[in-house]
Amino acid sequence: MEYTPRGKLTREFKLEAVRQVALSDKAKAQLARELGVRVGQLRTWRLEFEKEAVTGIAKPDRSAAEDLEQLRRENARLKIEIEILLAGSSLSSVTALKVPTFDGHLN
Repeated sequence: MEYTPRGKLTREFKLEAVRQVALSDKAKAQLARELGVRVGQLRTWRLEFEKEAVTGIAKPDRSAAEDLEQLRRENARLKIEIEILLAGSSLSSVTALKVPTFDGHLN
């Protein structure tokens, strides 16, 4: 198992790293170096997986949380756009009323 610096570390990578720490005779610091992570990160992952095993609730994937936040921002932007469009359509219905133009004719 090798560390790949591209993108985020997968759940499988984290599980395998925690498994290696638990089963290996190597020092945690040595394993951490080999995996390209810090010793504290290995501990954090172990604690997260232990908590997940007890509660049965997995920690949400960071990318899923990011996606959710992006969708919320987009939703807010679209709501504003809808309000603007509705305000514009109500204004256009007002302007559709017969009003005199500059030449004196009714619109």
